Amino acid sequence: MKKKTLHEHSKNYRTHIEPYAELKKAEDRKGAVLSFLKKEVKNKIVLDLGCGEGTYAKVLAPLSRSYHALDSSDAQLKKAQARCRGMKNVHFLHSSGEEIDLPNESMNVVICSWVISVIKGRRRKSKVLTEAERVLKNGGKMIVVENDWQGEFEKMREHPIRTRRFNEWLISKGLKVSKKITTYFEFSSYTLARETFDQIWGSRISNKVQSKKVEHKLVIFTRSKRAAR
Repeated sequence: MKKKTLHEHSKNYRTHIEPYAELKKAEDRKGAVLSFLKKEVKNKIVLDLGCGEGTYAKVLAPLSRSYHALDSSDAQLKKAQARCRGMKNVHFLHSSGEEIDLPNESMNVVICSWVISVIKGRRRKSKVLTEAERVLKNGGKMIVVENDWQGEFEKMREHPIRTRRFNEWLISKGLKVSKKITTYFEFSSYTLARETFDQIWGSRISNKVQSKKVEHKLVIFTRSKRAAR
């Protein structure tokens, strides 16, 4: 049986998107990541690289001067467009993060939330980081949100070593740890939590769900762009 997962080409992200929508609804119920991002985007030109269904765009776009929401999934982008209907400063891009259709040095902030880790292959991950750097203005900031290797969520998914190595790789690419957050997924019921984890990761993982709340530890990495000397 093929192992269930959540990556860039997963059907849970591309076509059968309901389980992912439930996961996003439950994610970071404390709102800790958005609280961090709100301070970073105020009056800025922002690229949300891997915007998904527009969860951040709906909240952050009104604070931004201009908000560019990019995703390679047509289904996710349609949901984002519906969620942000009427917001005149939001611009949508159906594109890969490896080839961003934006000019050099045109963005003040690039946000990548749970994006780099789901791209297959270090070479392609590096390409996305390079593209994000290209579109940033001098003095601009890249913000990368990823899972911490510690905590209940990563232990349930049996990924702590892989996640730790990935985070170390991000640091080797010049990103620094700006903030560590302990938050949680909170579903409307224990049954929904089990069902969502089962549909995305399979019964081996969903059988570890003990309640409607699952601890989720995160790391926010940042890197500022400096003018070449």
